[in-house]
Amino acid sequence: MTDKLSGRYIFQTASFKANRELKPDGSVKGEVTGSWRIDGNKLVVVYSNGAWVEFDLPFKDGKANGKTNKNEAMEAVQVGG
Repeated sequence: MTDKLSGRYIFQTASFKANRELKPDGSVKGEVTGSWRIDGNKLVVVYSNGAWVEFDLPFKDGKANGKTNKNEAMEAVQVGG
């Protein structure tokens, strides 16, 4: 499943939008770097600044809903491999 999740995404809330790339080695590239992993039925992204976000798996039509460490709703949209 990790191969299917590697790629480019837009992570967005009602007030925030960011480009992220989930690399096959478990690293995250973007304005803030970090790491990602699968934890049960969640995709968990932990940033180097201590913030995190988790998304429900599986993605449906290239999208997944989740929440941030501030309990704010966030959507991930896959935009490329």
